[in-house]
Amino acid sequence: MMSTVSADNFIKNTSSYLKRAVKPKSEILIKAEEGELILVNASEYRSIKETAYLKGIPGMWESIETGLLAPKEELLEVDWKNEL
Repeated sequence: MMSTVSADNFIKNTSSYLKRAVKPKSEILIKAEEGELILVNASEYRSIKETAYLKGIPGMWESIETGLLAPKEELLEVDWKNEL
């Protein structure tokens, strides 16, 4: 869940907001005169980056969606350790 805070309030209560931001699914929108920024924990950030990377590969996202919607019986089991 995203909470919103002014930059001044964030600066005054940085420790409290950092403790809140490290929790999973916790996002903090910080509004400043110069613009806005979002504070998320590192795990969430890596997930966002990975999703953006996969969506950037032509056909990859469609392939993932197809796999997610496929009946379990149609899926192939791959032993990745032996495939590499």
